Amino acid sequence: AKTNGVSEINKVTATGTKKAEAIAEINRVAEAKKTTIGNQAGLTDEEKTAGKEAVKTKADAAIKEINEATTNATVETAKTNGVSEINKVTATGTKKAEAIKEVEAAQKTKDQAIDGNNDLTTEEKTEVKKQTAKAKEDAVNAINAATTNAQVASEKDAGITAINGVALPAEPEKAKAIAEIKVALEAKEKATDEDKSLTKGQKTSIKEI
Repeated sequence: AKTNGVSEINKVTATGTKKAEAIAEINRVAEAKKTTIGNQAGLTDEEKTAGKEAVKTKADAAIKEINEATTNATVETAKTNGVSEINKVTATGTKKAEAIKEVEAAQKTKDQAIDGNNDLTTEEKTEVKKQTAKAKEDAVNAINAATTNAQVASEKDAGITAINGVALPAEPEKAKAIAEIKVALEAKEKATDEDKSLTKGQKTSIKEI
């Protein structure tokens, strides 16, 4: 009986499942959150990495609390709090948004200069502003397609350069019209000067008209 009793006592094992289950849940939630961040649009690689590191920090803190817990209740509380903290993590994408804002500001400045150019007709202004809008759109698409902070900055600079480089019409309608008026004026003045039937005073009067 003694021998059997000692054997049975030694067979008793305490299985620790609560902490293991809690830690497994923390890891599951953390991986799901990292996947979400990895698939989040509008973030650069660096911003995704920062978000994932924040998740890891929260998960590590939760696991530490779980390991230090002494009762089922405190293990459960540490797990619940850990899951909540992990889910609160948000990866903020500021680089692309800031770059797009700068590109839009460059387009606005360019368009204001175009609108203020009295040498252009309304139709010419509209046509030039279509080009600045296209340059902005191309820049925004390129920024959104970029994956790193450096690429975002490069596409932003290229976009602003393209917007500022949109050229005005080589021969604006007003300039062409004024040039034709000047040609007609010079021809009329020459003809007046060469008209021998006119007095000097008449010639001067006609040219003033």
